Amino acid sequence: MYKPKEIIIAGRRFKIIYRSIEDYGRFDYDRQIIIIRESLNEREIYQTIIHEAFHAMLYISGVSFAIDSERIEEAIIRCFDNFLMPAIESQLEKLMNDNK
Repeated sequence: MYKPKEIIIAGRRFKIIYRSIEDYGRFDYDRQIIIIRESLNEREIYQTIIHEAFHAMLYISGVSFAIDSERIEEAIIRCFDNFLMPAIESQLEKLMNDNK
């Protein structure tokens, strides 16, 4: 089962832990961790790790400080989730199929 234990984002290593939480995931920069709900399936784990990685990207780049609103940041991340990620996944699938 797909359950990575860490991810490197902008050269920083984030530990991934799986817990019983209400949200799908949480990002904690100070502790350098991403927490994922333990009951998610593989696809949901993958999507949640990418979602939390987007939060890390905004935090590390300083954009989170300019946004200064959790609701607005979450809206931006969901835009990435729903528009950017499907395009990336589609292109990766084509690349993988072309290289078989």
